[in-house]
Amino acid sequence: MAGLVVDMASVRRSWWRTDGEAYFALDLGAAEQQFTGEELRARSAAVRAQLSRERPLNLADALGWVRTDKGWSGILVDVDQNENLEEWFDRFSTMSDHELVGTVRGQPRSGGAWGTRGAAQRSAYVAYTTGDLTAIDSDFRNPLWHVDKETTRKLADSVVDWTSAGGGQQYLGRRNGIHVRPTGGGYGPALAEGIDRYVSTSVECVRKRRPFHGRAARWWPHGEAVYTVIDPEIGWADQVAALRETLLWDPSATDLALVRQDPYAAISWMNLTPAYVSEPMVRYNRPLLTSFTPDAAGLQLVTSAHLERAHDLSGWITTAVGANRYLLQARDLGAWLAEPEVDSELLAAGRADFGDMILTMRSVVDNNPWRDGSFDLDGRWQFHEPRVALDIPEQSKLM
Repeated sequence: MAGLVVDMASVRRSWWRTDGEAYFALDLGAAEQQFTGEELRARSAAVRAQLSRERPLNLADALGWVRTDKGWSGILVDVDQNENLEEWFDRFSTMSDHELVGTVRGQPRSGGAWGTRGAAQRSAYVAYTTGDLTAIDSDFRNPLWHVDKETTRKLADSVVDWTSAGGGQQYLGRRNGIHVRPTGGGYGPALAEGIDRYVSTSVECVRKRRPFHGRAARWWPHGEAVYTVIDPEIGWADQVAALRETLLWDPSATDLALVRQDPYAAISWMNLTPAYVSEPMVRYNRPLLTSFTPDAAGLQLVTSAHLERAHDLSGWITTAVGANRYLLQARDLGAWLAEPEVDSELLAAGRADFGDMILTMRSVVDNNPWRDGSFDLDGRWQFHEPRVALDIPEQSKLM
């Protein structure tokens, strides 16, 4: 092959044929610093354009370019034939005047450094503003991110900086158990690309393992994210301050956010225990988070629609942060976030203050957001008859 030596046996081992994706590392040696992710992405797009002109069904492309300790890491997508793998790398090497010289190997599966943390940790649960989920057919709502690309790009840049601020080694988690170790930062565009296409993406940054110190960010369908801080060397207030930053990255693009202390590893919104409904009722009624919250918490970012449902917030600190968003904070924040569990009497009082702002089965039924069906008071889903024809997102057709 011109320019690039491709270890095809290694690449095939990292090729997920059912997904049409091959994870690889491109080692350019001393020339690595001469390239940027944007340049490699542009070269990849040129290869895709060339191949699609010759064979319209050949849409192979390399995404998610990140400089790592193993060279440039990428994901070759939409490739389902063995010969297409070799052809793509051959053309990629010679696409511009500057021929690439180096080695391509498969990216092996590797676990992240975070693992399952059993220690108590503080986390921010954030629900970002999505497109109109109610206009999408129920069969295609769940797997996708649904947040606009500009918001996702800004979010990704913020996450890269925020996780590294705690110090340590960053790990970028992709699907299929692939983790890479970025070097030099600046991989926000690749992270945003991964969130938008795959959703199940993560960034972990580990400073120490014994005792464990780190920050993590994870994304899930319907614009949901979880940010976590574990740092025994700083007090609870400093940890909460770090999480407060994530709430304020883009209030105008946030439907709801809350910070809480968890006695176990928080990975997704499914780790929440809502006050009055089961966790799936929160997950399956995502549009309701624009004016409801799963439970009272010592620090939340809410909308004016949330506040209108509240019973009595005179004992809370309410701070406007723009775009009809407000930070809602307990006057004694430590009582809510300093210990692994909130005192039961304090929690009951907070729930009484929040009132109708907290999601119940009655509010799920009375405010049903869906066009194609609804839940009853027992949590049973019923499709409306006749079935309503709704949209299928373009991204669904690519996955």
